Amino acid sequence: MSYLVGDELPQLMGMKSSKFKKQLLVIIAFIVGIVTAYCGPIAFVGMSIPILVRVLQSHANIKKWIVHSFLYGSLSLTLTDVINQISFNGSVPLNILISIWGVPLMIWVFIKYLMIV
Repeated sequence: MSYLVGDELPQLMGMKSSKFKKQLLVIIAFIVGIVTAYCGPIAFVGMSIPILVRVLQSHANIKKWIVHSFLYGSLSLTLTDVINQISFNGSVPLNILISIWGVPLMIWVFIKYLMIV
C-alpha cells in the first residue's frame, strides 16, 4: 500500500509510515520464509529477481519487467550452476549457492532502495 501511493496514505489513515514499513517488512519476510520452506530455495530466485528488476528498471513498463525477470532469473541460475561446476565440481548443492548470493542481495535492495531499515 505504501509503495503504490507513497507515504501520505498511511499518515492519512493514522499510521506512522516508518512503523508501517517495518511491519510490512516483517510480514513479507515471514511469507517469503514459508514459501521457501515449502517450495525450496530455488523459489527464492522467483521472488527476489523480479524485485531486483523492478528496483533497477523502475522506468520500464510491466512487459519489460516480466521479460527481464525471466532473463535475469535464468541467467543468475545458469551462472550459479557454472560457478558450482567449475569451482566445486558440482559437489555443492545449488540451493546453498543461491542462498549465498540471494540473501545479501535482498538485504542490500531493502536497505538501499526501499529504505525500510
